[in-house]
Amino acid sequence: MCTRSISLGSSWLKFVLAFQVLLSVSVPLRAQTAEELLYGDWEALVELYKSLGGGNWSDNSGWTSEFVPFPIEESYLADWFGVTVFNGRVTQVSLDDNNLTGSLPEEIAKLSAVTVFKLSNNNLIGPIPVEIGMMSELSELSLYTNDLTGPIPVEIGGLDSLRGLRLSRNALSGGIPSQVGNLTSLTQLRLNHNELTGVIPDEIGNLTELTAISLHQNRLEGSLPASLGNLTSLTELIAFRNNLTGTIPGEFGDLSALVSLRLSWNNLNGNIPASLGNASQLTRLELNNNVLEGDIPSEIGQLSQLVSLDLSNNFLSGSIPPELGQLSELELLRLEENTLSGVIPGELGNLTQLLRLFLFDNQLTGEIPAELGNLSELTEMSVSQNQLSGSIPEQLGNLTALTRLFLYDNDFSGMIPAELGNLTHLTELSVSQNRLEGVIPETLSSLKGLTELFFYENNLTGTIPEGLCELVRLTEVSVRSNQLTGQVPACLGSLDQLEVLSAGDNDLEGNIPMELGGLTRLRALNLELNMLSGQIPHGLGQLAELEVLRLGQNELTGAIPPELGNLTQLQHLSFHENQLSGTLPLTLTALGELTTFWYFGQSGQTVCASEDAGFQQWLAGITDAIGPTCTSVAVEDHDSVPESSFILLGNYPNPFQSSTSIAIELSESARVQVEVLDITGRRVMDASIQVLMSGRQLIPIQAGGLSSGIYYYRVLVDASEESHVLIGSMSLIR
Repeated sequence: MCTRSISLGSSWLKFVLAFQVLLSVSVPLRAQTAEELLYGDWEALVELYKSLGGGNWSDNSGWTSEFVPFPIEESYLADWFGVTVFNGRVTQVSLDDNNLTGSLPEEIAKLSAVTVFKLSNNNLIGPIPVEIGMMSELSELSLYTNDLTGPIPVEIGGLDSLRGLRLSRNALSGGIPSQVGNLTSLTQLRLNHNELTGVIPDEIGNLTELTAISLHQNRLEGSLPASLGNLTSLTELIAFRNNLTGTIPGEFGDLSALVSLRLSWNNLNGNIPASLGNASQLTRLELNNNVLEGDIPSEIGQLSQLVSLDLSNNFLSGSIPPELGQLSELELLRLEENTLSGVIPGELGNLTQLLRLFLFDNQLTGEIPAELGNLSELTEMSVSQNQLSGSIPEQLGNLTALTRLFLYDNDFSGMIPAELGNLTHLTELSVSQNRLEGVIPETLSSLKGLTELFFYENNLTGTIPEGLCELVRLTEVSVRSNQLTGQVPACLGSLDQLEVLSAGDNDLEGNIPMELGGLTRLRALNLELNMLSGQIPHGLGQLAELEVLRLGQNELTGAIPPELGNLTQLQHLSFHENQLSGTLPLTLTALGELTTFWYFGQSGQTVCASEDAGFQQWLAGITDAIGPTCTSVAVEDHDSVPESSFILLGNYPNPFQSSTSIAIELSESARVQVEVLDITGRRVMDASIQVLMSGRQLIPIQAGGLSSGIYYYRVLVDASEESHVLIGSMSLIR
């Protein structure tokens, strides 16, 4: 009985299914009524509200997830914020910048009459649903500036009416679907700032209505399709910061409407096509940071609308075309970091709208053309790191809008023009690493806005002008490696914004001004290699931000101020080769950041490190510490011999890893032997006896099988009439 019942049921089910199939073939499905379509729109909006955190939207007026019975009134949905209803259907959903969070629901497929779908500047996550391909009336899809992930659905290629596709600033991955090439009505393609990979589809060249392509800041690779040259309506082609290779297609010269071509920060190679000179509407041409080579085409000079030209950081060679002087609208010219040679064309002086001129790091020769003094709007100019020569033209003093002027690392000679004092808007000035001579012009005291002043490595003479003390905004000053004389102006201590003061390697004399102790923001003070005398001011211990203090190779006297132990940020401390004396203060052990410490002396300097165990442990932790430890001297035969006749100068380097050298100074030739002892006094190494001549000598020590730690050494000196035992310590680091 039971078996027969199941059999009948199965036969009946087969009959029903067959009847349904027959109906589906022979009877067309009933079209949805207008009321049903509008109700479907409402259902989709409710799911959108639920999925995207509608309760927390910035504006959710009118929206609700409460059930509404069928049929629904058109006026009901028309009151929902961001929703447009026309002719009985929802046609627009615009919820930009409205604090939407969550993933897009697949129910958006029901919004089949929507033409504008804008949810940008929100917090959407997850993938773009493939159901978006069923929103068949879409003309604008804007989902930019969210956190969408996954691929761009290929189904988007079926949206025949789409004119604007804006998916930028998400985390979309995968390739650009070739089906995008089917969107023949598309005018805007914005896919920038994602994680897209693969090549740019050649099919995009079919989209002849396109006016803008933005693909920058992805990980696209391969070549730029030559087919993009078909897009004669294109005004923007932006693809910088990708991994594109190959050459720039010459067909891009056919883009007669192109206003902006930005292809920088890729790996494009080959020559810059001369045909780009035909893209007569270009205002912005950026090809920087590629591997382009060859000459700069003179045809670029035909781009009369050009405002910005950046060809920097390539391998371009040859000379700068004089034709660039025809670009009368140009505001930015960047040709730096290439291998350009020849002279700077005087024709560049015709660029009267130019704001910024960067030619640094090339191989340019000759003089700076006086015509550049015509660039009255110029705010920044750098011709540094070339081989330019001659004098700095006084006409640069006409550039009264300049804020930054960099002429360093060339071969300029002559004097610094006094006319530079006219540049009252200047904030940064560097003429370092040239062959300039003469004095620092007093007129520079007019540059009240100056923050950085670099004159180092020239042949400047005279004194440091006290007029510099009037430049109260200065943060960095370097006049090192010149031939300056006189004293360090005490008034420099009033520059309370100063962070770097470098005047080393000159012929300065006198005392270090105690007023420098008021420079509480100072990070680096370099006064080494001068003829400074007197004591190190105790006030330098107030420079709490100081990281570098260089006072070596002067004529300083007295003891080391214990206040230097307050400089807890100090990384480099050197006062070697002066006439200092005494034991290093134990307060220096507070300098926990110190990596370089030079305190070794010359004849007349007797400063040395304490034998205190804690001090020696601190000293051993410094990577580059050079100087002697205070020693005990025993005179065996002749008590009348002065202790200074045989001097232990210390070992260098200290600490060391495998080898070091003990430095001693002998008043006469002597037999010398070195014994190395561990901290218990046990002898662990003997160096062979050797005869050394008078003067400063180095005794090499190989650590051999010794382990890390502190060791003492005894230098046994046997001269003709006297014997000495000199004792020092050293640190071995494995």
